[in-house]
Amino acid sequence: MNSIKALLLLAISTMVLVPVVSVADPANEKHESMVNVGGDYYMDLRNGEIYGIYDDPKPINGIDPWKGCSDPVTERVTVSSTSPDERTIETFKVKNSNGDHETFDISPIYKDIPNYARGYIRLLIKQDAKINLTSRGCGSGIFPTFVAAER
Repeated sequence: MNSIKALLLLAISTMVLVPVVSVADPANEKHESMVNVGGDYYMDLRNGEIYGIYDDPKPINGIDPWKGCSDPVTERVTVSSTSPDERTIETFKVKNSNGDHETFDISPIYKDIPNYARGYIRLLIKQDAKINLTSRGCGSGIFPTFVAAER
């Protein structure tokens, strides 16, 4: 009987300590806040606020999904417009520090995530918002391809 009590006490203390240790580790703070919102898409949600959205495609038959794309580039940009409107964002246009404009298509993300996650996108990607945008140039035309957006 005492050994059963000891095992139960050990199990309970382990369950209580593990979450506290992982949450208390500041190095894991961002990782712990990641939520898979469908398919290859993740959001960094903390205290009901969005801090980032990420496209993290998995290899298909061992082939890198980013094959044919440049290395990722991150730059601070200003969102100049969203389409078709501010509530349903399928594409958005940004202006970089050089004054150049680029348009990014996030319609695949938008159609693959649940409604609650769609609401967060419009809080991050909105007109005049300054975001850290990570992108790659893909294909023969080196088309700008969305990888991540962060506050």
